[in-house]
Amino acid sequence: NLRENLSESEANLEAGFIEKLDVDRIRLSLSTLETQQESVRGNALIAKNLLKFQMGYPIDEDIEIVGDLERIFNNALVDQVEVDAPVVADNRPEYQVANKGLELSEVDINRLRAGYLPTLNGFASHSQSLQRDDLFDEMETDWLPATIVGVNLNFSLFDGFNRRAKIQRAKITQEKTIKEINQLERSIQMEVRNARIQYNNAQQQAINAKKNMDLAEEIYTTTQVKFEEGIGSSVESRQAEMDFYEAQSNHINAMYDLLSAYAELQKAIGEI
Repeated sequence: NLRENLSESEANLEAGFIEKLDVDRIRLSLSTLETQQESVRGNALIAKNLLKFQMGYPIDEDIEIVGDLERIFNNALVDQVEVDAPVVADNRPEYQVANKGLELSEVDINRLRAGYLPTLNGFASHSQSLQRDDLFDEMETDWLPATIVGVNLNFSLFDGFNRRAKIQRAKITQEKTIKEINQLERSIQMEVRNARIQYNNAQQQAINAKKNMDLAEEIYTTTQVKFEEGIGSSVESRQAEMDFYEAQSNHINAMYDLLSAYAELQKAIGEI
């Protein structure tokens, strides 16, 4: 738009309809915007290299980023969530790990308690031996069998309270795990509620930013038409242009904040 505006303004300058100062202002805006564009391209390359590093992808190899930002933004722009809705922590990996630790602590206590029970072992063995001068003389001594059968009963009369101390330590560990799970549940509830609030706020800000950008674009278009027809000033056009750029920047920032809030909400509820 600026390049087209500059071309038209230069033609109007040659025709004597506008002043050179108006054209210089447009040239300055174009130069500033081109500089910003190069900076954005450099930042995009830095972000891509950071993505490769985090993925473990070779830095010197090219990677294609696919996906439409507008589509991703629309996917995140869902209905506002209810802040006080019930929070289910079962999907959170750390909550699952904590509950698994609680189950293992119960198994450990039962194992130690089982040490008080007596153990009964049975054993049996059978063998046969043959002693002859002539191995194939059946008239000599026959096979001599030997069979042993028995049981072994073990029980502990007194172990110096060693096992009881181990059970008490295991119970303390279990109680500590229960308290940690309760604390984790409260922490998850707080995270989810805060994430819902932040998401709702980010969603409303993104909607407002889009409306403001559309309005700023409409004002910018109107001032451009007035300027081209000679009934508007370059200052007015320049101000409308800057307001439009600022509204675009605010809209992009609002989109980023919404996507971040959506990702934090998904993480809080255990979806990612």
